[in-house]
Amino acid sequence: METQIPDVTIHALLNNMPKCLRTLHFQGVDFSKVRPWTFALFVKLKSLEELYVLDAVFPTDNESLFARIISPSFDTLTSISITNNAQITDKFVSTLARRCPVLQTVNLNGCKRITSLSVLAFAENASHRITELTFIHVQATMFNPNLVSLEVLMMIGF
Repeated sequence: METQIPDVTIHALLNNMPKCLRTLHFQGVDFSKVRPWTFALFVKLKSLEELYVLDAVFPTDNESLFARIISPSFDTLTSISITNNAQITDKFVSTLARRCPVLQTVNLNGCKRITSLSVLAFAENASHRITELTFIHVQATMFNPNLVSLEVLMMIGF
């Protein structure tokens, strides 16, 4: 069950949120009536370590906007969970794989547009990462482990 929050409420919340916030958790929130420029106020959060957007709807069907507004936290983000969201694709996950060097946990369960390419992006960018392991949760997506195996074998020259 999603709760629709008006633009004015999100605007007030984000304007009054401390910039040093480390963890942010939204669950079951419908942001579809929030204006993109209001949603963009997330950009002030420059040191998020954990971001949970569970079973939520973004204000636009543009995952690039979401990536840009959380980008100030890319260097500090250790855990991100975006679940049951039809707007998130491999493009967004590829950005995380390239730009979030300390990311340890990625939960994309129920994001129907996620494929094996998301996991492959983390394999391809492993040399740029600081963390040894990254746990990627992709249940109830279009992930196919057989495709990853073939692509990884081709990538290493078999």
